[in-house]
Amino acid sequence: MSRLIGIKKYLLNYYTILFFFAIFLRVFFHLFSPIEFFPDSFSYLHLSNIIFTSTKIEDHLSMPGYPIFLFLSNKIFGNYFALDILTSSVLVLVMSRLYFKIFNDEYGAKICALLFAIYPFNILYSSLMLAENSFIFFAITGYTFLYYKNIFFGFLFIIISIMIRPAIDLFNILIVIVFSILIFKENYKDLIKKIIIFIIFYCTIHTPWWIYNYDRYGQFVKSNLSTGMALYSGNNELNKTGGGILWKDFTFDVIEGVDDPIKQNEIMKNEAIKFIINNPERFFELTLKRFVRFFNIIPNTNINELYGASLTNLFIILISGISMTSLYLLSFFALTKISKEKLIKLSPLFIYFIILTGIHMITIASIRYRFPLEFILILLSSFSISIYFKKFILLFKLK
Repeated sequence: MSRLIGIKKYLLNYYTILFFFAIFLRVFFHLFSPIEFFPDSFSYLHLSNIIFTSTKIEDHLSMPGYPIFLFLSNKIFGNYFALDILTSSVLVLVMSRLYFKIFNDEYGAKICALLFAIYPFNILYSSLMLAENSFIFFAITGYTFLYYKNIFFGFLFIIISIMIRPAIDLFNILIVIVFSILIFKENYKDLIKKIIIFIIFYCTIHTPWWIYNYDRYGQFVKSNLSTGMALYSGNNELNKTGGGILWKDFTFDVIEGVDDPIKQNEIMKNEAIKFIINNPERFFELTLKRFVRFFNIIPNTNINELYGASLTNLFIILISGISMTSLYLLSFFALTKISKEKLIKLSPLFIYFIILTGIHMITIASIRYRFPLEFILILLSSFSISIYFKKFILLFKLK
């Protein structure tokens, strides 16, 4: 009888219920979503079908991580969406443990898990077949393992996230350094040991991709050939918005007649650097526009082109505006209330936030590229709500 009570208690656990509720929300949205897929989605789908074949990948901007992720989803679950939905739901639990480790507050951890479960952009990206969802799963889980001093799984998950989206790539070593010095107060020998282990993990996991790239290009290519494209599309004479919309913000005229993808990458990179050096005021103006695009509370693009019906457009604008305004305000309030000790504990995530933001201020920006940062806003917002929640409970008890 006691064993039955124990099983029932486990099944009715808050986090277990929330996990299945998160799955339900994501499956429901997937089945009835009015939002169309992005062009990148079809590209990833195509790559997942050829990633383990003899067909060479012709997309020079992609990494192998997400196509493999989609391949596994289809092989294990019989469709391409299940693994995205599952990992997005598992992150509900991971975020609760990350919050608890930083703030030592179970009330706040439960609030954080709930916010992550119902946050509209989490639900959205779990169903769009884009790399962002899987990227944050591995990145957040990796950082959470580091908070718990498990460097084996921490490094493993972080490097897998790089294989999905090399957003900050080896800048992760800086985050490891911050963990070692500020969080765990380790000496320089332990720090050097961690960096060496990270590099060993990095090289081991990347080696098959390096071999594949050498076979494709005839020379060493560390990740992909997206640097030139990202820099040039955001920094050229044509760009007016700070975004990277083809034919509006840039064209491929600069590489016309050049077939070698490595040369194309170098040409675009050099042209972007030349533009930045020769036009510092224009670069600064575009950087400000990128900042606004990156932190905008509503989509920057022409929503009618993406989503269709005007009623749907209004709904998306309202949901986005309310969600982001709330997160910004609650996060700002949290920063005014957090103790110095907690700020230090958050420092690795702040470094991650600054690095990723800085990269998009130099290249191109959109709210889609901001998504991998929003879990930090959810952490901070949960702290704010937890403060109010505890005050409400205290007031209720006094009455």
